[in-house]
Amino acid sequence: MCQERLMAGINIGAILRNAALAFPRKEALVDAARDKRYSYRELHDRVNKLANALLAMGIEKGDFVAVLCTNRTEFVELYFACAKTGGIIAPLNYRLSAGEIVNLVNFIEAKVFVYAEEFKGLVQTAGEELGARRRILIGEGATDGDELYEEILANQSVNEPDVEIDEHDPMMVLFTSGTTGLPKGILQSQYVICLNALMEYSFSNYTQNDNILIVLPLYAGAGFLHVFAAVYGRAKMVVRDFEPAGVMQTIERESISFSSWVATMAWVVLQSPALDQYSRDSLRGVSFIGAPLPIPVLEGVWQRITPNVYEYYGLQDAGFVASITPEVKREKPGSCGAAAPLTDIMIVDHDGKEVPRGEVGEVLIRTVSSPGGYYKEEKKTKETFKNGWMHSKDLGKFDEDGYLYLVGRKSEMIISGGQNIFATEIEEVLLAQPGVADVAVVGLPDEKWGEAVTAVIVLKPDTGISEEDVLGYSRKTLADYKVPKRVIFTDDIPRTPTGKVRKFILIERYSVTMRQPGL
Repeated sequence: MCQERLMAGINIGAILRNAALAFPRKEALVDAARDKRYSYRELHDRVNKLANALLAMGIEKGDFVAVLCTNRTEFVELYFACAKTGGIIAPLNYRLSAGEIVNLVNFIEAKVFVYAEEFKGLVQTAGEELGARRRILIGEGATDGDELYEEILANQSVNEPDVEIDEHDPMMVLFTSGTTGLPKGILQSQYVICLNALMEYSFSNYTQNDNILIVLPLYAGAGFLHVFAAVYGRAKMVVRDFEPAGVMQTIERESISFSSWVATMAWVVLQSPALDQYSRDSLRGVSFIGAPLPIPVLEGVWQRITPNVYEYYGLQDAGFVASITPEVKREKPGSCGAAAPLTDIMIVDHDGKEVPRGEVGEVLIRTVSSPGGYYKEEKKTKETFKNGWMHSKDLGKFDEDGYLYLVGRKSEMIISGGQNIFATEIEEVLLAQPGVADVAVVGLPDEKWGEAVTAVIVLKPDTGISEEDVLGYSRKTLADYKVPKRVIFTDDIPRTPTGKVRKFILIERYSVTMRQPGL
């Protein structure tokens, strides 16, 4: 029996338990916005109480627990509690509408719905559509049918839940960020999560001396992986939502040594007066995930935030794929790295044949850290996972050393006048233009060109840039066929939590506009 249990493998709950045994009094988790602080022992005791409360509510292996929450300590506790019960946590994107959230909760048939007090209005809007499932409120002001989070913990035991966990048990369903439409559910096992967290821990080199600031949303893959990786290293986790002044204040106050951002976050911080109001002496590095890091933003980070920039390429569908260290990032600023351990990357053409280094094609990924499919989406699973390879729909190329460079999405490649055009190349040029705050390049339907290269631009405040200014600037650097045919100025560009532009929204919005008479 002992041997059988050993063969079952590691699990997420054991990571926290072992950290609490090794460093019981060490500070483990801080909520920077609410000033809650827990040692590893306190955190572990609260997690066990929550896990036992969920079991008392009837949660069994394979049951879904939906969570609608910002970055706070309770979210971290829910991850570990579900890991210990065998329940499957379903973190929800709070930027979705009430209707979209209801659809996801009902899609997975969640047995319990946990939500933070700031979303009471959304829950009230959803009303009876959420069904008769158990509801747990984090915070105060419970309405009829709600149970308060702290109250359900109050009388529970701190003992380990009596549940046998296997490494192949599903622990989480993640929903894709929706760059091409509705989110897809990705079911991840304890094994897959542990493996990805271990690679993140190794890449970022977390130790017990690190204080890790987690501002990426905890409902997204990149956010929660930093939690598990930090516990691997017995580091201190500091959680908060992203807001530039608060982030910089937290870095100084908590002596933050490491954090992970997306490119958009870095751009916002670089524009904020708070950047120079607080010390950054404790910061040993920042890692980036999501959309490729534009060179102007990268240079700003090097000059004003930290000289040590890490970057990695990961997908919720495939896990931790590639990474690049600060030293190599200096040599190859446009690269997102080399293949991670136990991972193969191949670049193929339209016919699925491998292309030579230097040529652009679709990025295919083969790795043991991939979940390998979508929940209740057999057709989509077969389209994406073929012959052991995950078809990412990302376009990329290898340099002569085997480092990967991403150039865009397969669905976003613009074919204008018979020429293949990669939007990221144009975006990087325009982002360097003084006065441009944000930019997305898309192809809009055009009778002459098939697709017209169109730049959608957000200007910095009090900037008087015209369409001709943008076109003139583009002509200095880009080939004629790459220069935008149209420029659209807007106040906001829709992005996912990891900074990727939701270009299908822009295409839908402006394709209609461009078809109107006289435009």
